[in-house]
Amino acid sequence: MYEELSTGKNFEESWNYTKLAFKDTLFNQAYDVISHELTEVDFQFLYEMSKIIILVQLSKKWVKASNT
Repeated sequence: MYEELSTGKNFEESWNYTKLAFKDTLFNQAYDVISHELTEVDFQFLYEMSKIIILVQLSKKWVKASNT
């Protein structure tokens, strides 16, 4: 992965980028395994919870923006 991502950059930049890419790949693969083990009800619950979390975050931004 390092060799693939390191062209034209110094070592430090390349190494940091490689670590981030590796973490991203690892997370995606772990998420993939977990998501395949969810039941349909589990998936629906998590999906609805994510929508609530997004709405709460948007509400906080709206309140903060209206207070300034």
